[in-house]
Amino acid sequence: MTLQDQLAPLRDDAPSDAEIAAVFAAARPRPRRRTRRRLALGLAAATAATAVAIAALPAEDSSDPIALLRAAAATAADEPPAFTGYRYTEILERFNDREQRVENWVDRDWQGRAITDGRERDFMYGDGPLLDLDITALPTEPKALLAALEANERGQNWAPGLPTDDQVRFDVTYSLLLLLGTANTTPELRGALWGALALLPGLKPSDAKDPNGRDGDAVTLPAPLRRAIPWGTGHADVGTFTVIFDPDSSELLSWSLTGVGGGTPDQVHTYLRSGHVRNLGDRPR
Repeated sequence: MTLQDQLAPLRDDAPSDAEIAAVFAAARPRPRRRTRRRLALGLAAATAATAVAIAALPAEDSSDPIALLRAAAATAADEPPAFTGYRYTEILERFNDREQRVENWVDRDWQGRAITDGRERDFMYGDGPLLDLDITALPTEPKALLAALEANERGQNWAPGLPTDDQVRFDVTYSLLLLLGTANTTPELRGALWGALALLPGLKPSDAKDPNGRDGDAVTLPAPLRRAIPWGTGHADVGTFTVIFDPDSSELLSWSLTGVGGGTPDQVHTYLRSGHVRNLGDRPR
């Protein structure tokens, strides 16, 4: 039985050869990118007429970083719920010349366990603004989520006159990446995290490669490094965040921070493995 024969019962008029060709043209992988898993699933379930409508939609613009992040947001929000148990991540972290391998088990309350180069400890996000953050109370609308993270940052115990807008922008961007990489969130919140990242200013597309050579989408964002004090007159020195992610799963592959002038990144976080597990110590298969 031909594909045309299989599709024919789904509508009154059998699809034409041109319509079927259009569907396959839309699903064909572009260079350096895999076919979207969501598109493939949608084509399998759609009627022939709906499939042709999908084929007629404009292709995702790989030169538009906002579109790439919004596509990741849609993919993340469509993932099955997995908020119970622990989110597991295995990360290779490099800070300048120091490298370490970290395994994290994180529950919905941002608690859990970590193993760093074989040494076990309670999971803890440093002393930063995410330490006491109630993830379950965060809004799942991107603009509201971004506002909540900014308010959380400004509510920290800063010196008078601080934080500056540059400090807030840097720390909120950093927090978004940590939450996307490690936090045990609902699909709705994970989608909102990607959506909030898409709202940040200065986004640019990138052809950066994942350190392990994995294919993915990549964007860059400004990273204000020398945070201007309120009475200063100069502009902050601006480095670069580079974010690389798997468009089929919305999982981070890596993110890095490069100082002013480019060159070797000051820190690189490469996600080797991730998934949800039931118990502390379990690892995804």
